[in-house]
Amino acid sequence: MLRLERQHASRDYLRSTSQAARRRGIARRAQVVRWTVLAAARLGFRRETALAAVGYLDRFAGSDAPLAKTARGDDLKASRAYQRAALSCLYLAVKLHEPATLDANSVSLLARGAHSPQEIAAGELEVLKALRWRVHGPTAGQFSDCILELIPTSARAVVHNKLGELSRWQIERAAEDYACIILRPSTVAVAAALNALDRLSPRDLPEEEREGFVKGISEAFDLDVNAPLIQLTRGRLLLDRCSPGPTPASADAPGPSGHCPTTRAVSPDDGSSSDVAAVSPVSVGKTRLRVMEL
Repeated sequence: MLRLERQHASRDYLRSTSQAARRRGIARRAQVVRWTVLAAARLGFRRETALAAVGYLDRFAGSDAPLAKTARGDDLKASRAYQRAALSCLYLAVKLHEPATLDANSVSLLARGAHSPQEIAAGELEVLKALRWRVHGPTAGQFSDCILELIPTSARAVVHNKLGELSRWQIERAAEDYACIILRPSTVAVAAALNALDRLSPRDLPEEEREGFVKGISEAFDLDVNAPLIQLTRGRLLLDRCSPGPTPASADAPGPSGHCPTTRAVSPDDGSSSDVAAVSPVSVGKTRLRVMEL
């Protein structure tokens, strides 16, 4: 996984833009991330699927594909291109990470028809080509799951649950933070786990077991947990985030496995179009989902 993540890196694709354009681009991306996570949750898909879609979008936005080049602009045309890319990435992520299906017609409805099914399908192919069909890279969530396996077997189940939830919350917030897109997923996962560990009391995890857990992380990832990059990342994850609060993904509470209670196909022909409309940019949380109308 550590070797594979190097092949799925994102770059600072707004680096060459003006300061004002960069601010607008970062704000636009944050809106899209929140919308994607909320839409996926409302449709019964996993958090990990939404974050995979965000990962595809970040990598694609830094590519030389025509749609990506347009999306890096700072005008209405750029906003539409970025929206279309985001919808295509969600469409692709659901195909790859969910047992259910989300057809192009339904994705078009998510944007109130602003982008046709044909445009979304064409965008998917452009994304795949730009990513060189490398769409199975490890995510921070997957690395986090690996870290949780290092918790001492003697620890109580509550320790596993607390560390998992606190780590996932930080990872989701990191996905919204443009500054984090150049970080490797393993770096984000390790930093989130160490921050989460600090929130546990000695009663939850005694000092000896705590030290063993940190040592296990260091050995598994072949890194120094006190390295500057890890410490900087830990600080970044905690900016303006004193405690876990409501997240877009909490709209439908996931079960223990990370899935929402129901997962099924969504198609206008099966009577479920009302569900798709329920997560349209207009009808659900206008302040959060208006992004697809920009």
